[in-house]
Amino acid sequence: MHTALSNREYRMYLQPKVDLESGRVCGAEALVRWVRPRGGMIYPDEFIPVFEQNGFITNLDMYMLEEACVYLNGLLKMGISGICISVNQSRILFYKQDYLKQIEKIIRKHHIDPSLIILEVTEGITMENLEEMKRLVRELHKMGFAVSMDDFGSGYSSLNILKELDIDELKLDKAFLADTGEQEKRDIIMKNIINLAGELHIKTVTEGVESASQADFIRSIHCDIGQGYYYAKPMPEDEFTRFITGKA
Repeated sequence: MHTALSNREYRMYLQPKVDLESGRVCGAEALVRWVRPRGGMIYPDEFIPVFEQNGFITNLDMYMLEEACVYLNGLLKMGISGICISVNQSRILFYKQDYLKQIEKIIRKHHIDPSLIILEVTEGITMENLEEMKRLVRELHKMGFAVSMDDFGSGYSSLNILKELDIDELKLDKAFLADTGEQEKRDIIMKNIINLAGELHIKTVTEGVESASQADFIRSIHCDIGQGYYYAKPMPEDEFTRFITGKA
């Protein structure tokens, strides 16, 4: 693990996030891929659970944050602005006393405006220690970061979290778009969640969009941002740059 990190075998792939009103790419989610010299590509579901158990995930999360900053710096030097990158943060990080100092150090090192980084946390993390999470979100806001709640709707305390936490973005779990035969109920629930988020001034993102009909639906209920294979698969950094500049 540590050797792979030193050898830069963990690569940042970027999946575009599309503004549904303008149709333009407004950002991307940073996703990790382990590219081994002789073993090909390993996807995160094969190693992230192990890293979460042994604690190495904190090293990987900080590495990915730094990779995002380096990439954003490159975009800005090319004159490309208006792109924000979402970076996942594991639950273990929030229990580290030096967490805020670590991310501040990375941001300052690369001279990146924190507003270009969206820190993603999962719904489950927020309920483990709600008071501590509220404090962390306040501190992250003071530093200039936006905070996104990932996999919203996968747990059972979602509405209470919206009441308690001052988040900036809500990512609706891809399960909402699954074909379960309860489409009418799903449509009503999604529409009301998005309306509620709008009233609270929280941006909404729907993940797992895979078809034109799904894209049309989330646009019709005024979701702000779409993400999924319908728009684009996760791609290497250079390919993403070509994608957003129209040179793909």
